Amino acid sequence: MDAPPSRTLQVHLPSGYQAPYFSLPGERVIESSAVTMHIQRSVHMPATHAGWPFNRNKKVVVGELISRVDPPPQISSGSDASVRVRATISKDGHLASVNQILGPSNLVPAVTKALHEWRYQPTLVDGNPVETQCYVVFQFHAPSYRAAKR
Repeated sequence: MDAPPSRTLQVHLPSGYQAPYFSLPGERVIESSAVTMHIQRSVHMPATHAGWPFNRNKKVVVGELISRVDPPPQISSGSDASVRVRATISKDGHLASVNQILGPSNLVPAVTKALHEWRYQPTLVDGNPVETQCYVVFQFHAPSYRAAKR
């Protein structure tokens, strides 16, 4: 499987910006018959970069999702359900941790197991690999939606 091309962004941090993570523009949406995934990424902007806080222009090469495993279709009451999680992606592109934010706790183990199989290209800030976070909303579809998608 060929890796998708990385996105390169020029980021200008506002004067006085001190948050550890900078939200990247855009959302990736991946849809299958069983689940729709909305992925929003944030990049770690460590204060140790040369020139901080005076050099607020950063070159960010966003590491793209290169492999994933979808969670299995929900096995519940047959209605739609959503799970929202925050995952930390290490400098080498592996998922380091997953934290539940919102959603039925019976679906979280399957979501967590699937996420731990996801792999990203490393994300670079000014040429240095950095940790990123992703907020993912998994919208599980009821069986009637899955049948209509076929």
